[in-house]
Amino acid sequence: MTRDEFERQFDSRTLLYTDTYTPDPRPVVIGFGSDIHTPAGHLLLTALCNLLARAHRRIALVGDLTGGLLCGDAFSSRRLEAATAGLITAIHPFRDVVVTDRVADCDLLLRIGLGRVAGSWDVRVGARGWMADFGTAAETIEPDALWGAALAACLAANCAFQRQLDRPAAIDGTFNLWERGAPGGAQGPAPAPVDVGRVLQAGVGGVGSAVDYWLALVGVAGTWLMVDGDSVSIDNLNRQVYFLASDTVYAGSARNKAQTVAARMGPVAEADPHWYGTTDVTVEGSYDLVLALANEYGVRAALQARGDALLLHATTSRSWQAQLHRHILGVDDCILCRIPEPLARMTCSTGELAPRQPDAALPFLSATAGLLLAAEVSRLALSDHREIESNFHSLILRRATPALQAVRHRCQAGCPYGA
Repeated sequence: MTRDEFERQFDSRTLLYTDTYTPDPRPVVIGFGSDIHTPAGHLLLTALCNLLARAHRRIALVGDLTGGLLCGDAFSSRRLEAATAGLITAIHPFRDVVVTDRVADCDLLLRIGLGRVAGSWDVRVGARGWMADFGTAAETIEPDALWGAALAACLAANCAFQRQLDRPAAIDGTFNLWERGAPGGAQGPAPAPVDVGRVLQAGVGGVGSAVDYWLALVGVAGTWLMVDGDSVSIDNLNRQVYFLASDTVYAGSARNKAQTVAARMGPVAEADPHWYGTTDVTVEGSYDLVLALANEYGVRAALQARGDALLLHATTSRSWQAQLHRHILGVDDCILCRIPEPLARMTCSTGELAPRQPDAALPFLSATAGLLLAAEVSRLALSDHREIESNFHSLILRRATPALQAVRHRCQAGCPYGA
């Protein structure tokens, strides 16, 4: 496969999402100092490299990458340089990556400074607890601020993409993942491995793989059953953050998504490489939590019909939104009223059918939706969802500074599932 063929497939879903996107040859520069060498600092740096690799052709890393990896090792990299510069080319073999000790004197797309780093930066980033700090608020990266660092990576990647679209990339203030991305608010508890028992995850695509990626970085326990019948394709790589070029036909053959993610997550994960509803043992199993992350093959309807007490899912939209959905049986609306299944195609129809439009998304949108869901699963292990009135939260990323929408949905009249 030639470079042009790989790049065309890799960028196709990004171009489908926004036709104003043109890959920019100017480098994105990430600068960092000695305070980056903590678990949260390494999570921020590695996650930001992951997200930038999926949208930017040239990336420069300014700082010391020697030493072992201190955060969760999502890709078994072990060393910081392998988890950053090495990860970028593992995602996209034709990316131009430079590791240096100073910012080059050239035309740059965006300069992102992490933590206490000297110099002039377009975007300054920090993290405290569950909070992502930017601009004047970005003074430090607390060593255990894993959740805040994860949100900071998503929002910083959005800044770089906005600049690539010739939009303002400035962002200033504090955004709180404990409050689902709202500015400021109450600080969340110290991070701990997320354990909510036995989890059924139906779908390991854009949002599904992001949930698993963040949990691998933060820490996860319990048992997770990954269910997905799809294989990894090159055009998935622009926004499915737990997959690499080696998982696609670029390396010879495409791997099943569920099996690939389960192998990377280790002993906590199991895989069923089929669509939900195909394998009896999966359908008949008992689960403490169900994550509905597949949007084809009638999976949502099949999961709703299970009647489980709690169902969570997350989605992205064509209006730059990362959306978090909650469905508590007898309290919230059902998933079918929230997101109706498409009408069935009648076999007696003789008219021509329009081809199904492929999914289009951006790396930081899928990553942010997955992060909102991963954080919600962590909240589930720490508190009662019934305390929260709103059952739908949307973080809008149309501009560099995010906006949060929170509402309560109810079932349509006559629905047999809702409250």
